[in-house]
Amino acid sequence: MKRYLSVLLSCLGYSLLAQDLSTLSQQKPLTFHGGINVRGMFYHVEGITNRRQPFSYLITGSPTLSLYGFSIPFTFIVSEQERSFRQPFNQFGLSPSYKWITLHGGYRNVSFSPFTLDGYTMLGGGVELRPGKWHIGLMYGRLNRAVVANQNLGDLQAVSFNRRGVAGKIGYGSDTTHVEFSFIKAKDNATSVEYQNIGQDTLGVLPVTPAENLVMSLGGRVGLLKYFFVEAEGAVSIYTKNNRSSIAIDSTVAHIPAWLPTLMTINASTENNKALRGAIGYRQKKYGFSLQYRRIDPNYQSMGAYFFQNDLENITLNPMVLLWQGKIRFNGSLGIQRDNLSGQKQATARRVIGSLNASLALSSRFGIEMAYSNFATSQTPIAVKFNDSLRVAQTTQNFSFTPHYFILGTSRNHVFTLLVNYMTLNDLSLLNQQRNVHSTNAFFNYQITFQATGLNLSAGLSYARLQTAMLTSGNQGLTLGVGKSLLHSKLTLRLNSSILQNLQGTAQTMLYTNGLSGSYQATKRHSLNLTVNYIQSQGSAESQQAGGYPTFTEVRGDVGYNFTF
Repeated sequence: MKRYLSVLLSCLGYSLLAQDLSTLSQQKPLTFHGGINVRGMFYHVEGITNRRQPFSYLITGSPTLSLYGFSIPFTFIVSEQERSFRQPFNQFGLSPSYKWITLHGGYRNVSFSPFTLDGYTMLGGGVELRPGKWHIGLMYGRLNRAVVANQNLGDLQAVSFNRRGVAGKIGYGSDTTHVEFSFIKAKDNATSVEYQNIGQDTLGVLPVTPAENLVMSLGGRVGLLKYFFVEAEGAVSIYTKNNRSSIAIDSTVAHIPAWLPTLMTINASTENNKALRGAIGYRQKKYGFSLQYRRIDPNYQSMGAYFFQNDLENITLNPMVLLWQGKIRFNGSLGIQRDNLSGQKQATARRVIGSLNASLALSSRFGIEMAYSNFATSQTPIAVKFNDSLRVAQTTQNFSFTPHYFILGTSRNHVFTLLVNYMTLNDLSLLNQQRNVHSTNAFFNYQITFQATGLNLSAGLSYARLQTAMLTSGNQGLTLGVGKSLLHSKLTLRLNSSILQNLQGTAQTMLYTNGLSGSYQATKRHSLNLTVNYIQSQGSAESQQAGGYPTFTEVRGDVGYNFTF
């Protein structure tokens, strides 16, 4: 087993900085600030196989470079890991901005539309311009790199072609009223991977073929009479699954615009799918509502997005009410949903989707959060008749109740919190009652803080149960904690101990955990952190045979150093 040094250097989010040229002389030519964190982690276990390395380290940093008003933040991570086949990787990207101009370079995650380019990692470059009410964007680069099947990795490393694409957006308007057009055109390089290296199944079919995609989206929003709004977006995705196929599309079945073959490859593997979303609503400070519609065709996909929940159509009504100067808030959703939009499946599933959330701040000390959802699903056959016992009919209910109470004084503070959650799934099919699931979770915590001494005491109770027709599992336990601030709050220490009884059918296991954590602020720029946990599991041989946890002892530790500059 070889050791490799893995380095990840990537620019994450940034804040747009508007800098006037007239004040350029007042800016510092160059500033550099940020932070560095160094961690060492150790691990030891007896009774079971190691679940971590005995020792590892992690170095992270978040420096920011500012040059005459240009802000270039980035982060880096250096870690040591055990790897046998895969090589380390390096990523770097930045997005400097000035006034209404933003440049993108390297590995970037840019979003133009949820239906076209939506946060997909691209290695390339681009620009975004926001002069006045205009928003113009353009990105070009590599979406996927070529990966050849590695027999040693099995399915851990998927085969892919080198994929490049260009995406753009142009929009005009304000936040309340605007119109936007966006697109993405991407294509796999069929020569980037040798076909003989991919491997075929027993029928000689390739597991992956070079694809090509063109997605165009048009949407906008209109504000009416101050409080009303209407918004909509529609997109069409033309996806060719195999751009090397020589089988032509049947022109008598599909009408192909004359301009389309000039933009991308069209053949028998080409599909045309659409997506649509829209809403109309009314919103004031104290109440409002919206009626939303969303439809995504089966197989709709974009090479600029990671995932779509397609083959769905839903209509939802979403009300919102604020009462008693905002101390009481209600919002919810009620609608219907169905799949099988193309009618190709043997059955169509329909759901009633509903949820309600309530927040009550009855006083500065007492408040309650409540949430309830009820989803019902029914499935009916359309083309093929099958036995009624195979019909699908399910209801899922979820309820949570979270009150809290504060007692704030001059010398001590008390905090009481409770969380109760109940979930049930009832399968109403004739022969599938064994699929019913009931889950109950409850947590109670009490904490008292003595302000003069910096002493903090806490106690908590937990309960969890999961019941099915085949098995009952869960746990229940007690947690105690004490914390103390020392050296004028520069040093903070905390000790936690918990006892947890695990239940897995008839198997019971006791789990004891003791943890010590501390932090020390040596100076304004330097601080140290330490965390050590000792875990002991005690289970009988009978409980282990019944599926319970084995008997073992485990020690986990983490030492860290932080430096800010």
